[in-house]
Amino acid sequence: MLGITTSRVQQAQTVQRFLSEGITDFVDRGGRRWTIGSYAEMAGRTTVNRAFNDAGVWRMQQSGISLVTVVRGLDSREKCAQWAGRILSTDGTYQLPHTTGMGTVTVVVAGTVDGARNTGWNHPNCRFRLVAFLPGLTVPQADTTYDPAAERERAEQRRLEREIRAAKRKEAVAMDDVQRAKARAKVGGAQAQMRGFIQETGRHRQSYREQLHFADGRGGRAAGGEAFTARPHRPLIAADRVSARNLDDVREAQRGAQSVPQGAYPRAHELATGDRLARAGINVQWRVEDFTPGVKNPDVTIAGHIWDFKSPEGGGKNTISNQFSRAKEQGVQRIVIDLARSPLDATAALAESRRRLAGGDWFTEVIFIDQAGTVTWLTKE
Repeated sequence: MLGITTSRVQQAQTVQRFLSEGITDFVDRGGRRWTIGSYAEMAGRTTVNRAFNDAGVWRMQQSGISLVTVVRGLDSREKCAQWAGRILSTDGTYQLPHTTGMGTVTVVVAGTVDGARNTGWNHPNCRFRLVAFLPGLTVPQADTTYDPAAERERAEQRRLEREIRAAKRKEAVAMDDVQRAKARAKVGGAQAQMRGFIQETGRHRQSYREQLHFADGRGGRAAGGEAFTARPHRPLIAADRVSARNLDDVREAQRGAQSVPQGAYPRAHELATGDRLARAGINVQWRVEDFTPGVKNPDVTIAGHIWDFKSPEGGGKNTISNQFSRAKEQGVQRIVIDLARSPLDATAALAESRRRLAGGDWFTEVIFIDQAGTVTWLTKE
């Protein structure tokens, strides 16, 4: 909420705290088994969302606003979907003057915020948000119909992610090459199922959820078969005044454009980076190269500013810092770091990028893309 960290970083830090106390999983009172990664994600999302709603209601009340309307997500649960677009009262007030005109407006209030919570709204993992309702001005959300198909698709995607992680666990503990080959084939089969599901439904694939470190806080095996464990990264700088925005893939009509004029010569992996940015709604304009001796050629223009693309292939401890050093040599203050070709742990690499941005005076913005294609835009405030 404060822009000091991201949900992915916070989830990883929580997992590492569980591991340091010897907790790998547990069963709740309802008999459901949780991996520490899934629980950490649920608890973090729930805490942030409830704090956001409660703080928002408090601020509205301080401003004399006592009505709110409920905004839902696409794949919401049935208990929550029934409240989407409804108008709720935060203190029992039912009539207010018109926001911009004369007289009063008749408002049909479905209940109170506390009453909605008592029916199951705002449950753990709920993504619903409350926004102010201004009589005569606010238009409540129109698509209020519960979509059971969308909820089933979300549940199926979570199941396929668990199947992939289970197959990777078997590969990680295989006793010999034969067992490892069989387990690897099961991993491939589970991933093929996921690809088919994504192609059929059009949902966004969250590949980081398919990794062992997401649920268990541990990795599987390195390329040579040697077991490894994910290492906790150094904490972010507290109050580093760096804001982070996670940009999801947008609809086809909202996607950005990648323009390559005559005289620009981007390589294949650079074009792939530009395509990932375009899918997140970012316009990328490649710059014409100047071959005059001594002239430096930054890669692209984004939002009116010059940026340099970095797509490291290494996985060493200095890989991220090297990208910043090379970009500074190019004379640019904004860089895009794409991990598509790197084996680096994405969570640790994002944290390191943020530290580098916060710890110096030269760079102003960083766009970070992990192996799954998730785009995070870091801006120094």
